Amino acid sequence: MKSWIALFFSLVVLPLSLSAASEEKIENMAVNPGFEEPANAEAGIMPDQWITFTSKGIYIGLDREFKRSGEQSLKITTQHLVDGYQGVSQKLPVVAGEKYTFSAFIMNDKRDPLGGTGHCQLVIEWQNDMGKEIGRKYSPVYDSSISKLRWDSAFIRNEQAPVGATLAIFGIHLSEGKKGGKGSVLVDDVLIQRQ
Repeated sequence: MKSWIALFFSLVVLPLSLSAASEEKIENMAVNPGFEEPANAEAGIMPDQWITFTSKGIYIGLDREFKRSGEQSLKITTQHLVDGYQGVSQKLPVVAGEKYTFSAFIMNDKRDPLGGTGHCQLVIEWQNDMGKEIGRKYSPVYDSSISKLRWDSAFIRNEQAPVGATLAIFGIHLSEGKKGGKGSVLVDDVLIQRQ
């Protein structure tokens, strides 16, 4: 009888508890991470729950032709400005000392390929309870060499929130660099995760 109980525990109970623990760890803090809202949007409509920022004009919107999952992705197009920049972000509460991962899938838009000194980056801006920036972390630079055929992962992994951090701005930036950029980048399936 004891062997049957042990077998039941090892085959049913243990895997279920491990599965629940795994699901708990992968909770996505990002809101509208797949850019699916508003649903059935026309090209160029802004995604819900994301805040835009820009040095001049806004060339950001949803794209229904290319997506990694779901029905839509985000398209960010250069402004053709030297040192121009724009992007989207979400401001979320964080816990100082805890580690966070911020990732997204990106692809060079083959209809309008990224070029010049244009590049995409993920950025975490740590803020204190007064909203003052107390630190910043950048992902590697993703430039015109990113694939036009497959989605690649951009990421900042296991970054520790500094002492005093209570908020973080998780941003997806398209910067045009010293010579100016051209083209567009596509973004989908954002993950913001507390470790």
